[in-house]
Amino acid sequence: MPRLSSIVVFIALAVPPACAEEAESREDAARRAASRIERLLDRELPGLREDLSDILREELLRADAPVRRERPTRADAAITRDELMAHVRYLASDELEGRGSTQPGIWKAAEYLAREFERLGLEPAGDEGSYLQRFRPRRGAEAANVLALLRGSDPDLAAEVVVVGAHYDHLGTGHGMGDGRLDQLFGEETDDVIYNGADDNASGTAAVLEAAGALAADPPRRSVLFALFAGEEMGLLGSRHYVRRPTLPLERTVAMINLDMVGRNPKKPLSVIAAESSPQLKRIFAAAAEEMDVPVRWEGQTIFGGSDHQSFYPKNIPVAHVFSGLHRDYHRASDHADKVSPAQMERAARLVAAAARGVADLAERPSFRRVSGMEISRLLELFGGFGGDEGRRVFGIGTEAGEDGGGIIVTQVAPESAADACGVEPGDVLVEFCSAKLGGGYDEALRRLRRAIDRAPAGRDLRVVVERDGARVELTARFEAQEE
Repeated sequence: MPRLSSIVVFIALAVPPACAEEAESREDAARRAASRIERLLDRELPGLREDLSDILREELLRADAPVRRERPTRADAAITRDELMAHVRYLASDELEGRGSTQPGIWKAAEYLAREFERLGLEPAGDEGSYLQRFRPRRGAEAANVLALLRGSDPDLAAEVVVVGAHYDHLGTGHGMGDGRLDQLFGEETDDVIYNGADDNASGTAAVLEAAGALAADPPRRSVLFALFAGEEMGLLGSRHYVRRPTLPLERTVAMINLDMVGRNPKKPLSVIAAESSPQLKRIFAAAAEEMDVPVRWEGQTIFGGSDHQSFYPKNIPVAHVFSGLHRDYHRASDHADKVSPAQMERAARLVAAAARGVADLAERPSFRRVSGMEISRLLELFGGFGGDEGRRVFGIGTEAGEDGGGIIVTQVAPESAADACGVEPGDVLVEFCSAKLGGGYDEALRRLRRAIDRAPAGRDLRVVVERDGARVELTARFEAQEE
């Protein structure tokens, strides 16, 4: 591909000069202009060249590739509304007691999901040849992720993996917040103490099972890991455990597609969140949505999103999160199966199956792109960013719960923030800030951190302690006073 400077020079010389003397300096002027334009592009649009190169490379590779047999992109026979609803009705039944990650019903759900994966002929991808990857969401309790592998059809690409996931846990029974139950906080009284979680997230779990059936009928080139996580409602604990102790190498994981709450608001478009983390991933989702006539809304500003894709993003893995929107039954005992839309779940399952196939069939793995500093700063405001004195001092971190209530996991660091300047990194466990010990559980640790930040003086060195790769690291932060 010719460089921009060559094109600019060619255009400049092709236009007749106003006078003969002008022609002698035109080439030099054109080269100077090209140099300025290239510097501007490098500064303002760093991803443009990469995108254009990706498009060209993909199209050339597709043109050079041997013709493959047509495959059913919609998987009409494999994904049905009846099967989606059958999964939701069982998972959201009172028998499973709300699938709380520290309560017995979570194990009934895990056993059901493992049987479904076995029925589809998928390989166990958990611990010791099983479908289960066990972890401890809290002292004295145990839960498990349910993991199944579909082997890719291309021997040259099958070692790489696309993850399609959802959390299958919910809030269990008698869930409370503060001094009262969630329903009471919304001004409602109810005798129902089971938080069945039909939309959150039996719907996403059912969609993963159906997408697995569609892809298993005709495996794509790369392998696909179907991952159903426990502990999401307690702070993404299951997905965080997986990325810390993956059963398949993370360096071979090319993308993660997450479904969380995909069964409501059937008259509204599905939201596709965070697909901007890879230009190829977004293009594949857009093409699948257009082909299937599924209306989508792009939500690139919510890269965190409060769900399990958030655990994969700090590992430089492209992510996308499919979501059908909030509703008044969110985190209430009234989130029942009879309120879920089979049509909306079907759209989500088909869209994700097609997108996962598209990623798995790419000739080259999709590239990863971090969101810009502006996007991160805005998101941190909504998802775990802290500031005192009306935002004069912003530490600049996104967070999630640490194991067994020990510290705060840093999931993101805003560029040019105090955290960035002092060397805090994603994956660090923040255990002390300005003499405040950050223990006592996630909520208490957040309160202590907010209080310490609000009281921290501007312009002075502040001691920050993190745990990184098993060692304690001391850092020095500073909040700069901002001008009025």
